[in-house]
Amino acid sequence: MANTNVYVKKVGALFVAIALYIHHYIIITNDCKKILPQTKMLLSAEFEMTNMEEIEYCLGIQINKNHQLHMMELNQSKYINNVLKIYGMKNCKSISIPLEIGLKLIKH
Repeated sequence: MANTNVYVKKVGALFVAIALYIHHYIIITNDCKKILPQTKMLLSAEFEMTNMEEIEYCLGIQINKNHQLHMMELNQSKYINNVLKIYGMKNCKSISIPLEIGLKLIKH
């Protein structure tokens, strides 16, 4: 079943994706200098829009960006710490995991 809240347009190597959640939206593109301003302009002409800031947190996922390195990090530490607090497990002991800590995934 397709998700009707995610819209994608691709022309050649350029793409833009818009994800909608209730009254929030996220615009993702591989061309922030040309496609992003055009997309915002077109959407603003059609819909009443506010708060076009960069996203930092969405649906329990914290988003950290490094523009110089063109990197984005996604983590759920804030969400996990909140769940641990709710269930009285904030001070529990951790166990090892099967993945190397700090493992960086790269595209081949």
